[in-house]
Amino acid sequence: DARTGKTVATVTMAGVGRPRDVEAIALGPGNVLYVGDIGDNAGGSWSHVWIYQLPEPTELRDQTVRATQYTVTYADGARNAEALMVHPKTGRVYLVDKDEDGGHLYESPAGLSTGGTNVFKRGAAIDLWVTDGAFSPDGSQLAVRGYFGGILYDWRDGRPKRKAMLHVPMQDQGESVTYTPD
Repeated sequence: DARTGKTVATVTMAGVGRPRDVEAIALGPGNVLYVGDIGDNAGGSWSHVWIYQLPEPTELRDQTVRATQYTVTYADGARNAEALMVHPKTGRVYLVDKDEDGGHLYESPAGLSTGGTNVFKRGAAIDLWVTDGAFSPDGSQLAVRGYFGGILYDWRDGRPKRKAMLHVPMQDQGESVTYTPD
């Protein structure tokens, strides 16, 4: 519940293996949810991570929903990530690795496949220890945040252009950022 912070429902994913370090959730086109089992608190030692895709439940109640599991690797080796974003127009999935010296944006193939490993390619540098990110509903901006600040990017042709710093509230462990539908 947005007002009280109490759990309203528990949605269980069926059809996936045992998650290791779930860090992120994002909404994609067509009301499809993406869940990122992309953390690697073992220092980037896991050879792969997973992304789960499931339909957004039409009714918020305790339920089990069948999910699709995608295996993901990085073109330049294992990473620890907490940010998963899905572009609202193209449906392309992006990850940002969590690096104290600043991470990088990683881009999925044009479409995720269950028939093999999905290799994410390294893209633009992100000058922040990123804990979350989100696209604006129209896909024209990307916001990323860390514990003590954030960055707003203009998003043009699949590439971020730094626009402004974001000020985030001081919290014990503030990690999330999102946009409202408007």
